[in-house]
Amino acid sequence: MLIAISTLLYINENPQNGVDFSGISSASINNVELSFPVHANKCTLKKLSNQGLGVISAHADFINMDISSPDKKLRQNSINTIKERILFLKKAGGRFLVVHPGDFCQTEEERSIRLGFSINSLDEILPYAEKNGVCIAIENMPNSFLGDSPEELLYIIGQVRKKISNKGAIGICFDSGHAFLTKTIDIYLNKYLSDIIGMHIHDNFGDINMDYRYAPDDKHLPPGKGCIDWASFIKKVKKSYKGAFVFEIMPWQNSNNIISLLGDIKSFIKKFCL
Repeated sequence: MLIAISTLLYINENPQNGVDFSGISSASINNVELSFPVHANKCTLKKLSNQGLGVISAHADFINMDISSPDKKLRQNSINTIKERILFLKKAGGRFLVVHPGDFCQTEEERSIRLGFSINSLDEILPYAEKNGVCIAIENMPNSFLGDSPEELLYIIGQVRKKISNKGAIGICFDSGHAFLTKTIDIYLNKYLSDIIGMHIHDNFGDINMDYRYAPDDKHLPPGKGCIDWASFIKKVKKSYKGAFVFEIMPWQNSNNIISLLGDIKSFIKKFCL
């Protein structure tokens, strides 16, 4: 597996004010996933390059972005922004762009509407991504968001694959924290591992029935700081999974001490990944 870290860890820091990425290499990591829109700039790429760090992927914007939105203007703006991110990622040398399939669903009727719009949006995005040599990885989502079940996520991907020549141009970004909240880790790893392009690795304490709209249980803690059984997890993926293993940690959910968080990640890599 290819180990990387999301620049989400540095989301509170403006790269134009001197973000220090040097600690990433000290954590035995040589690659990053860009977190848009904060790190969609040449300054970030230069700083990463100066530290000898490569870009393997990026996460498309998701604040005020929704490819499943019933609002036509918002939906089209989201599609256009994703196309811009595809071009940026191509220039950065990245392999895949992570995209949320859709936002929070209040009713089953709304879910059905959003499902159709999400597929239609991806039908427009995929040919553009293929042309630019970038794969699209659709992320499994927390409870009550579009794509919160393996069946729904694979349905979306399956419908889009019908209309493209390269079936590998779209797949899953498996998010460990989201899957733990929806109790679907084993389903993804046992049935759909071959469809997974990249993984977001982080931890939480499980679903404690808080307001799903804002996904407050989705803590994005370093692995080992929550309740996921990582020994079992790694055993399932280590032998056959060859994709990206991206640590996606939020600094404000645990500590603002980035060095400490990188130390937690380094310890996990040493214990489970080397």
